[in-house]
Amino acid sequence: MVLIPAEEMVAILQALLAQGRVVRMRVQGWSMHPALREGDVVWLEPAAAERVHLGDVVLYRTADGRPVIHRVCRCIRKGKRLHLYLEGDRGAVPGEWVEGEQVLGRVVRCERAGAAIPFRGLLARLRACAFLARSTLARSRARWVAALGQRGQAYGSTEGASGSPVERNSSHQA
Repeated sequence: MVLIPAEEMVAILQALLAQGRVVRMRVQGWSMHPALREGDVVWLEPAAAERVHLGDVVLYRTADGRPVIHRVCRCIRKGKRLHLYLEGDRGAVPGEWVEGEQVLGRVVRCERAGAAIPFRGLLARLRACAFLARSTLARSRARWVAALGQRGQAYGSTEGASGSPVERNSSHQA
């Protein structure tokens, strides 16, 4: 087995996809679990960012040059530039905004244990909607937890510096 450095891998993938070829590659990592698992083989087709849709799973080049596969969770256009918010389905790591030029291709199929799992069509769209809804709910929950934490700090904590409860009325003896 030959290990190819990430920078070279991105260059090879980019060149093959630019030629219009469909590329197969093995998934490493768990950020897209359960949709993709370590060892799955994905089929990637060329896809310009303008043709990528909310819920699609794409291969992109990170700012430090690594190839990563994540789901498109949000799209915005700033002037003539398209920006995509990409996030793993597992939700263990926050997503990131990338520019459209960083998108290399779109996952169209996954092979797992001899079975083919399509990433196109109605069933794939329904799965994508479920993951997007879960992602949105998780972000909303995180915002609420942060807001409630700040509200609690604003009203004062009931714990002392050591983490033990502070007595509010020292004249009351139990």
